[in-house]
Amino acid sequence: MKQYDEDFLNYLEGLDTEMAPPLKKEIDDTFRAVIKRTGLKRKMSGTKKVGRILLIAAAVAVCGAVTVAASGFNLGNLFRGYFERSDPNGANGAKPAVSLTDSQVETLNKSGAVLNQSVTDKGTTVTVKAAVGDKSGAYILLDVAAPEGTVLGEDKYEFEDMPIDFNNIADNKSGSAGWDISTQKDDNPNDNKKSFIIRISCAGIDLQNREIGLTLKNLSVPTGKLTLRSIAEGEWKFHLKLNYNTFTKKVEMDKVTHFKDNYCTIQTVEISSLSVNIIYTNPKPYTGPIPESPDLIILFKDGTQKKILPGPGTGSKENSTMTYQFSTPLDFDKIEKITVGDVEIPVK
Repeated sequence: MKQYDEDFLNYLEGLDTEMAPPLKKEIDDTFRAVIKRTGLKRKMSGTKKVGRILLIAAAVAVCGAVTVAASGFNLGNLFRGYFERSDPNGANGAKPAVSLTDSQVETLNKSGAVLNQSVTDKGTTVTVKAAVGDKSGAYILLDVAAPEGTVLGEDKYEFEDMPIDFNNIADNKSGSAGWDISTQKDDNPNDNKKSFIIRISCAGIDLQNREIGLTLKNLSVPTGKLTLRSIAEGEWKFHLKLNYNTFTKKVEMDKVTHFKDNYCTIQTVEISSLSVNIIYTNPKPYTGPIPESPDLIILFKDGTQKKILPGPGTGSKENSTMTYQFSTPLDFDKIEKITVGDVEIPVK
């Protein structure tokens, strides 16, 4: 059955266990501000409980400035564990885990939305808690609570099927999307609970404020290259609105960039703290598949640099759209410049 959390007040109060201790007073103050602003009382009994749950859901939408933007309700802290993980794609194996700055955590906080939807099937409850993202990518945090007695102690889980419906995409408009799921750090691997992040990457599809349909089927453990063993059976369907408003800078460039004995014209660049989205004019004459795209290089003020490989892409004979996603939010105060091929992208 689809519903909001059994007690969203307890959900809000419980978030302080996932945040830094210094934030506790701010969290409590924010919680009281939400209750006061919406006219709710902390304790209600019996017949009013369901009504309270619905009212609290409305309060989150109406009081977004209080619950999300206020530092006491910091979505950035909910997601910092994901972005501080080690990078399995680093050179020579996994790179050491990073540590986000306060500025990066605040960037995530401003790029997020509370979703708070729960679905229970066959004794297992899946709760989609929140999302952070921008136009080209989204990170969705969800919790799984399997039936009592089930131990979710494996390092890796997958859902047997995980389709996403992006809705209202015009048939004549090209676009591409990909997504994956990763298990989050578990402080108690011997219980029946587990947290996950679904990462979505898109090109030619604007995720910001988009309504999507998410279906999850049968939580499983991989047992081989193409085989899974079911741990918690069920099907959990969600209708979500990614109602975050992440600042994105749009730059019209019309500059030719050269790379790998190739070239193309950069038309439009959209840059946020989480990704760069670039529209290219393809080289002429155009033949064959979509031309290869250049790498993106971030040069930091301390002299280090980071190469970002092209991600999802889409295009036609005339234009290509390519997305470059960052493994951690950019702290623009530490960036000297960003280049694509031999062209510099303005970031200030």
